[in-house]
Amino acid sequence: MKKRFVVMALDGTQSDFFGLILCGVLFIGGSIVGSVTAGLLQDGDMLQRYVAAFLDTYKNAPQVNFFAALFSTVKYHLAAVFLGLSILGPLLIPVLSAVRGFFLSFSVTAVMRCLGVKGIGFTLSLFGIPAIVSIPCFFILSALAFSSSLYLLRMIRAQGARSLTPPFCGRLFVSCGACFILLVALAVADAYLISRLVSHTASHITF
Repeated sequence: MKKRFVVMALDGTQSDFFGLILCGVLFIGGSIVGSVTAGLLQDGDMLQRYVAAFLDTYKNAPQVNFFAALFSTVKYHLAAVFLGLSILGPLLIPVLSAVRGFFLSFSVTAVMRCLGVKGIGFTLSLFGIPAIVSIPCFFILSALAFSSSLYLLRMIRAQGARSLTPPFCGRLFVSCGACFILLVALAVADAYLISRLVSHTASHITF
């Protein structure tokens, strides 16, 4: 049964939708694991040191560095796109989604566990505002990359059969272009506005 399901996924025309669902499920799974891990971590002192170091990073007035903000914003998205050019993408892109969910959830839960309500403003400014743009773009690009890597895999399985419909169409390039425009705008906001907001909220937090 599992084998037939995998073959249907490889040969179907709804690979974008399948990739979106798979990445979404693993993102949620990674988020749950990250939250549980941070919540059940027994070494409270280690967790406090982690959060304290995290806060110290943002307490000082940030220097405007657009390229650092850009890399921080698009690193997971670029990883998904590059994996979309590989036949390993169907395996690694969902794993990347799980990793993204784990680290995001772990960081949020760790901050909230140590700071409680005092960490709400810091958490929202550091994670919440960027996530409004970053997470949807990540899912869109991951789904498109998943579809692209499935096409490459099908090409190898079909020994280059020309009957396969390539996913490299105008819709793909428009979607990718729109996502990266939004991500560049987010990086600009991060470098010149969000980083200052994060620094302001962090400077008012004490253990």
